[in-house]
Amino acid sequence: MPPFECRHPPFIELAPAFHVYPVQHGLIRLISDPDAFRRSFARFTDGTRNGYSTSKWQHRGDEGNVIDVYDDLTVSIEFNDGEMLDFPFETVEEQLYVERMPEYHVDCIRHGRVRLLRDAEAFRNSFARFPGDPLDGYSDAKFERLGQMAQVMEVFEDDDTVLVRFDDGVEFSVPFETIEEQVTVDDMGGSGHIETPGGSRRRSRGGLISSIRRSLASFDSATS
Repeated sequence: MPPFECRHPPFIELAPAFHVYPVQHGLIRLISDPDAFRRSFARFTDGTRNGYSTSKWQHRGDEGNVIDVYDDLTVSIEFNDGEMLDFPFETVEEQLYVERMPEYHVDCIRHGRVRLLRDAEAFRNSFARFPGDPLDGYSDAKFERLGQMAQVMEVFEDDDTVLVRFDDGVEFSVPFETIEEQVTVDDMGGSGHIETPGGSRRRSRGGLISSIRRSLASFDSATS
């Protein structure tokens, strides 16, 4: 094996092997072997959100849909019976299908005026990283702002979302993917971009996949 090849994150030396890395949004299958399934939770305490439980045991070998990916290398999975549970990457045996995530139209969003997506289908799909999320997810109220101009009030790089204010004073949080165009950039005595720390308002969700996507894009650009 070449010395530069790294199959798994280097900080997990004693944990079970990753069968899939990284796990992405889409259809997956969990480990079916009882012993391997039980060992896959070694990084977490039994009974915790990401740890082993009897309800998770009932889903060994099952297929499920990954609806969220977290920076601690865990995922939220929804099963056919509607139950949703969190698992470590190590519990995923196979990625059966990778859901294509929406594209970023503006890579680095700054404080200033922006326009939201004007295409209805693209607008709905732009919230794919935040299914059912009351803060950053899709809503009918947000859909009414299709194609409208807004002012970027805050930029949250921990999960690639922005807080925008419309001309009537209404504010919404939307993913970077919902922004179609940066129309103007405010003069803020520097780059015009202020990164707001996550703090208690936010949780870091979806950041792993977006960072992987950007890394791959940079690599493709450098090698093309």
